[in-house]
Amino acid sequence: MKPIDFKDIVFEHMVISGIEGMFTSLRVDKFTIPDGYNKYSIRHSDDGNERFYTSEEIVWANHFGDFITNK
Repeated sequence: MKPIDFKDIVFEHMVISGIEGMFTSLRVDKFTIPDGYNKYSIRHSDDGNERFYTSEEIVWANHFGDFITNK
């Protein structure tokens, strides 16, 4: 799936490990994210439970979503 432009996405407010940010289940094109923000791709577990497992720069398999934060 081709990453989507940041400005074309409706995000959900989310707090992960005490850090506030914007979450989407889509893949965000990192080149469209405004300066001062960072993107973390979230991988879900491989055991059948759809829960957060790891936060990585790029997730190819088991992509759960992208988390954008200014932290």
